[in-house]
Amino acid sequence: MSGRPRAFSARQSDHVPGPSLAACRAVRDQSALVLAAANTAASWARARRANWDGASNASSECESRIADCGHLVAERGHFAEAEGPAPVIPFQQTPSIPIDQTHLDVRPTARVPVDGSRRAAVTAGTAGRLASKRSRLARWLWLPSGSFAAVVLALGGTACAYWLRPPRSAATRPAVVNGERARPRPNAGGQQSTVAPPKPTGMMFVTSDPVGARVLVDGRPRGVTPITVTDLTPAEHALVLDSPGGSVRRSVTIVANETARVAESIFAGWVSVLSPFEVAIAEGTRGIQLDDRNQAMLGPGPHELHIENRALGYEELRKVFVKPGEITALSIAPPRSTISVTATAPASVWVDGSRVGETPIAALPLELGTHDVVVRHAEHDERRFAVTATMKPILLNADFSKP
Repeated sequence: MSGRPRAFSARQSDHVPGPSLAACRAVRDQSALVLAAANTAASWARARRANWDGASNASSECESRIADCGHLVAERGHFAEAEGPAPVIPFQQTPSIPIDQTHLDVRPTARVPVDGSRRAAVTAGTAGRLASKRSRLARWLWLPSGSFAAVVLALGGTACAYWLRPPRSAATRPAVVNGERARPRPNAGGQQSTVAPPKPTGMMFVTSDPVGARVLVDGRPRGVTPITVTDLTPAEHALVLDSPGGSVRRSVTIVANETARVAESIFAGWVSVLSPFEVAIAEGTRGIQLDDRNQAMLGPGPHELHIENRALGYEELRKVFVKPGEITALSIAPPRSTISVTATAPASVWVDGSRVGETPIAALPLELGTHDVVVRHAEHDERRFAVTATMKPILLNADFSKP
């Protein structure tokens, strides 16, 4: 063969099975060495696709083969014809490998001489990028599967723990009082005991004018105004404000978890007495004097008054409620007395100028007090009587037998 160089070109997409490392060193044709490097990379890629776990071993072996072939090509430095024909290597069809076109520019080019070491490096780099992408794809495919398996295991464990737990009896269930679950507390022996939660309470804020009035709630002293009374059960409570100027009594309704506000003025009021006769008024052992308008000043609040007229035999207990700064009317309407009138001769009877009938008259109602009674005979004179009606019945007899 002549020593004239021969042009050679190969496309990056060719897949030709390469010889072993020993055959590669025996072949003198430099184009066969380049093809051997490319086929070595393709064999490595197929091995990676078949078994992802063996990527590290295949990569190191192929890199060593490509490096050896590159050194042989570099020693010659140019393409030359071999002295004899190259050994015929049987062609083996290999499946095509999908390559990301964004990273590889596989456009047809003119047939130009290509340096053998450069072609081997390009082929090895392409195979390495392909293996790296497949390795990352395998790792990402395992992430959703692993997350789904973890969620399934967690839900399954929770369901098993719920269905396999022993049922609680009524004795072991915590007590519920007013919608709240009782909290267990250790007793003296170290065992847990169930204690009911505290009952809800309310409060009362009390003020008075003037301040300093003594506060009693349900008969129990709580202090002086202004004051906030706590720990009151939700119900109606009796409140009393007691001061030198008088006392105030009222009912206050307490609501749970709320504060009732009470403001009272403790000023004196007046009682106006309306009576057809004079009366004496007392409260307990203290006498109450009426002014010229028949009024008496009393402190605010309830009072029990003793009213009497000893001359008339009248006596009565009356209850009044005095409001601060106001006048409370007290009307006295005592029960009536009775009068019975007789005469020695038939006669007409007149009481306070009004004719009431003919004799005899029995148990005629008569108001307490002083009255004028006249008994008149048609032929004889009349008889006049000044009587004082008391709680006792009155008996009158007109004697016309005497002048």
